[in-house]
Amino acid sequence: MSLSLKPKLLSLILLLLTSPTIIPVTGNQVDIDQFGHYDGAGGLKTQGRCEVVTIPMCKDMPYNETFWPNLMGQATQEEAGYEVHQYYALVKLQCSPALKAFICTLFVPICTALQQALPPCRSLCETARTGCEHVMMTFGFAWPENLECSKFPPNHELCVNGDISPGSTVDLTPPKNPYLTDPTYRSSFEPAKLPAVGKGLTCPVDWHVPEHSIADELHDCGIPCNLFSDKEKQIASIVVIIVAALTLISSMFTINTALLDPTRFQYPERAIVHLAVCYALLAVGYIVGGLWSSEINCHDEFLVFGPGMASCSLVFMFVYFCTMASHIWWVLLSFTWYLSAGLKWGGEAIAAYSLYFHLSAWGLSAFLAMAAVALQYAEGDPLGGPCALGMQRSNQLQYFMLYPLLTLLSIGTLFFILGFLALFRIRRAIKRSSTITSTTEMISAGGQRSLLWDQQHETNLVARSGAARLELLMARIGVFSILYTVPAAVFLGSLFYLSTPTAPNGVLTSIIGSSRLKRDNQMLFVVLLVRYISNLCFGSALVFWFGVRKH
Repeated sequence: MSLSLKPKLLSLILLLLTSPTIIPVTGNQVDIDQFGHYDGAGGLKTQGRCEVVTIPMCKDMPYNETFWPNLMGQATQEEAGYEVHQYYALVKLQCSPALKAFICTLFVPICTALQQALPPCRSLCETARTGCEHVMMTFGFAWPENLECSKFPPNHELCVNGDISPGSTVDLTPPKNPYLTDPTYRSSFEPAKLPAVGKGLTCPVDWHVPEHSIADELHDCGIPCNLFSDKEKQIASIVVIIVAALTLISSMFTINTALLDPTRFQYPERAIVHLAVCYALLAVGYIVGGLWSSEINCHDEFLVFGPGMASCSLVFMFVYFCTMASHIWWVLLSFTWYLSAGLKWGGEAIAAYSLYFHLSAWGLSAFLAMAAVALQYAEGDPLGGPCALGMQRSNQLQYFMLYPLLTLLSIGTLFFILGFLALFRIRRAIKRSSTITSTTEMISAGGQRSLLWDQQHETNLVARSGAARLELLMARIGVFSILYTVPAAVFLGSLFYLSTPTAPNGVLTSIIGSSRLKRDNQMLFVVLLVRYISNLCFGSALVFWFGVRKH
């Protein structure tokens, strides 16, 4: 025996004189496997409670709350404290830096959000045994059978990790985002409480990530990429690709029609062609987002938040630009429609201002898109769409999308209403002028129709034909405006829900405020799908304008 070991053994003898003897517990102690609640992968499945750690040897561990009953079947800390104290001498001897962590996490398990006791990893047990078993054998004691290391889960399963080398200190820090590596059981081993917000919500432990925030309320909190299952993402991607493909086909049909007969498209109809260009490009952006959703939207297992991947920023800028441009061209369509119907402007007179129309639509959209990217507002989509302003940037979503689009929708609707009122006045005037003088008044004294009657009759036929064409035009414009207004209003409604994610009925409240295994993400799933479809479906309706035959 080396001289350097003798002082430690003398200290151990003195500690043993004042401490209970270290013996393998085989009586009242319950073996992990015999206890039946530890399944080797998930921890203790019995419903229990969390308590503040009171056992002296474990009070300075990196956590301050423990779960009961523990992994050894003990229901109180008083009962477990007696067993823990048996290893006090070995801990003081410092035969292994892992011993204290192993004993405490076994008898005084960490309280986690899963509400179940998590076992120490096999590597933690083996490190403790390697360092202390030979000391125990020196005094005639063997390593307890109920602490056999093979009974504990390997490191890749859910357990308290301990990658310890000889002479090092115990590191209880979990692997990077361990709760994201197992789709069934996740937890955080960090006991520190995350910031609470005024609504009483706290960031879920598996959402904790630095430099992220949700709605500027939950700080150091981000949305993980596996918020939805692979099946849900696949369904959403299929829906997005199908709707985007229909929009692309409809838009390309409109564009090809305009290219084949350019003279047919004078203002205000020419604005519809520019709308088709916007929706064709928008459809391409959604198809790219649907096909490569995971690659574009995720970074380090969390949704992109601000500066992340260049691909996300590019797709975001492209989709945002096309979305804003399409709504601005809708306002220009309604405005030119009012100039034509209400103020009696001709197509050439309106076309003289086309340069300003293009600067307004493309220039303003480009400026807003570049500003959003420069301010790092790009955000990954959790389901199956392209990067966009979303729940993590709820305030920016309101100021950069919700309010501008609401303003554009209101202005466009106002001009369309004014145009319709002008058409109604024209219609009444035409019908008034087409009133036929009674036949008896137009017949001469000799019983023959006068020349005046024939002229009046021909004029009435022309007026009635003009009134019929005007009514058809009003019907087309009315249906066309409804096909835009309804999806646009639904799109704004989805943006509103996404911009208030932590409100009492918000899309994240039912997720954040529930335990991980009971999170209900169906409302968010529906809102996101509605957002995709409503933003694209008007492009699919563009073909309606040219599909209805003119008379």
